[in-house]
This record gives sequence, structure tokens and C-alpha cells, in this order.
Amino acid sequence: MTELTPNFSAPVLEPPDLADTSACLKWLRERYMKNARDIALDDRLKEILETDRDGNLTAVPQRNGLIQEVRGLLTFGDSRDGKTALLARNLIRQPLIGLSNGTEPGRALYIKTPPDASLKGVAMHILKKTGYPEVNPRIRTHEAWDEVVHRLHMRGFSLLWLDEAHHMFERSGEAKAVLRRLKNIMQGDQAILLILSGIPSLDTIVRRDPETSERLIRLRLGGLKGPGERADLLRFLKTCGLMIKVSLPDDPHLMERLDFANGGSLGLIVENTYSAMGRAMRRGDRSVTLDDFAKYAEQKKGYADQEGPFEPGDWPTLHKVLEQRGWT
Repeated sequence: MTELTPNFSAPVLEPPDLADTSACLKWLRERYMKNARDIALDDRLKEILETDRDGNLTAVPQRNGLIQEVRGLLTFGDSRDGKTALLARNLIRQPLIGLSNGTEPGRALYIKTPPDASLKGVAMHILKKTGYPEVNPRIRTHEAWDEVVHRLHMRGFSLLWLDEAHHMFERSGEAKAVLRRLKNIMQGDQAILLILSGIPSLDTIVRRDPETSERLIRLRLGGLKGPGERADLLRFLKTCGLMIKVSLPDDPHLMERLDFANGGSLGLIVENTYSAMGRAMRRGDRSVTLDDFAKYAEQKKGYADQEGPFEPGDWPTLHKVLEQRGWT
């Protein structure tokens, strides 16, 4: 499952027409819960970006040592762990940075790495996204990437975010060339701060080249950590429900059920909840049931006609039974 492309427009803050289920669900999908990952990301960005005298992050990369190279950030985690949402929200909300898709204003350029693209193909894609005139298809790979760096500087971009960057390593025989190129982007007078995001295999591959790997600081995303994060998320989901007049089940173990059903993934838990809310609204009901959550699991994971974590009854007992049966 792939991450979603960021929404570069400002989210709608006021709740929509409550009679319009589609509008309510769109409004829900634009909500974001600030969490410990935001603090961790801010801490890492302050390690690689300059701040102004008031401590605000700027778009100026820090240059380190006598060689004056810049560093980058590698953010990785399983699909739907919220990598794209985390990075997009924080870059968009930094007034001295901003996030651009190539046409929007901003100092950070967002590129969703095309699947199966060659190293040269990624460079051509970046040039196209930034409005570069038609490129000669016979251009050499290194020339294309040199033009990318020049183009980014000309357009005022000082950060390049390659989302789903693991796709760059899927072509046989190109891994070493990709790693060299990533290192090269962070070198020289026109060095660009590089942000890479992807699944855990991305980190594994980058570590094969110590020279590239040591230039990147890391942020690993994972599942919910403990009852505190589960409680925060439940409050957020209930608040969203109140805004559109939809109530969640009065089950003291709802978050434990959601956590177990979705492997602790924050993104999947939120998606599961919004799906359940939508199911309730479509049938003209404003009260979500455990069965509404179960339908998502059936459709997403193919567990129809099997006892799962949203069966009614005592959750601690059901939890033990499911674990014994190897339910995953």
C-alpha cells in the first residue's frame, strides 16, 4: 500500500454540511493529530537546518566541517505509518520553508518517486515537475542530475524530498549509482538538503554505502507506544466524531481492539475509524458499532467469516483466544 500524495492546500477547519456524508469524510481525512513524532521530526530538522535568531527553522541547510557538506534526513517505516503526512504537515507549517509540488511556493520540493523509474528517469521527472523545457531524451544521466541541481537552485529550492525513495533501488544494477548520486546531491557549493522517505528496506539499502549513510540522520516510525498514545489518539478520534455528530462505541477496550487489528499503525487505526464512521453515516446512523470496524478488517485483510478483534464480549478473553489462534 502506498502513501498518499500531500494536499498542498490549506485544510478546511470548519466542519462541513453534516448531511453530506462525502464532505464529512473528506473533512475527516484532512484532520491531523499532533503527536510525539512531530517533536522527534522537529528535533532532527534542527540538526540539519539553520534556525533564525528566534529559533525558527529556516530553509538554509547547515554546512558541516571544512568540506562544508550538508546532511539529510531518512524517514522510514511500514506502509501507512504516516511518513508522508508527518513530513508534509511539518514542512508546510514552517513559514520559512513551505512545501511545493513544483508550482506551489515553498523552499522544499516534494517529489513522489515514480515506480520502476531509472535514475535518469527520476531526474527527468524532477525537471518536468519544476517546469523545465523539454529535455533531450539522449541526455546522459549525470548531465540530467547536474541540471536538476542547477534547476532547483534557480527556482529557490534548497530541500528536495524524495517520497517512496525505495523505488529508486528497484532496477537491477543501479543501486550503487543511486547511492553515489544521493551523496553527490549533498556536496558542493550548490548542495541540496535531501529528505528520503520510504519503507524499512530503504534504510537497509542506504546503509550499504557508509559514505552516503553517514550523511543522513534517521527517523524511524513505528506503531503506537503504550497506553498514553492510545489515549491521546482516542481523544482525537472522539473529538473529530463530535464535530460531525458521530459517536464511537462505548467500549473501554476500543483502542486495544484497534491497535491489535491494525498492528499498532497510527495511519491504519485512523483509516479504520474513518471507514467505520462513514459506514454508519451511509446507513443514516450517527452511532458507530464494533461491526462497522469489523467490516473494514474484512475488506482490507480478507478476514470475512472469521472471529476477529471486533467481536462483542470481553476483550481480554477474546485477545488471548485470537493470539492462540495466530490471528494477525
